[in-house]
Amino acid sequence: MDKSIAYLVVLLPAIASALLAFFVECMPALARGYRSFMESRHKVEWLREIVTHAAFYGSAIGAALGVKKDSALLGWIAAAWFIALISAAYALTEHVERLSEPDEDETPGAAARQRPVESGASPLYTGED
Repeated sequence: MDKSIAYLVVLLPAIASALLAFFVECMPALARGYRSFMESRHKVEWLREIVTHAAFYGSAIGAALGVKKDSALLGWIAAAWFIALISAAYALTEHVERLSEPDEDETPGAAARQRPVESGASPLYTGED
């Protein structure tokens, strides 16, 4: 037991540098992939469906195993699994709705609202000609 701790202490700098290299080299690419995935409405809808199915199937399997083994703990784990994944599915649904909403720049009349008013011209019609 003491030798394994000594080996771990000796290898700790190598483990730390390998983890640091992973975060420096791989995390930016993973972050870019995540952002591009989450910008696609169809991919987010697909992920939401997978998470929703996993919530129902996982909790049903956990509840069935809990009943079979007379364990209340598996029932509580199944309930926590269901609540966590349904909450994630709800957050993904809100994200899909944000992706589906048109940007204000793309709505009709947005160009008219952004056009500057010419000097001397009134933006309101007064009825006087």
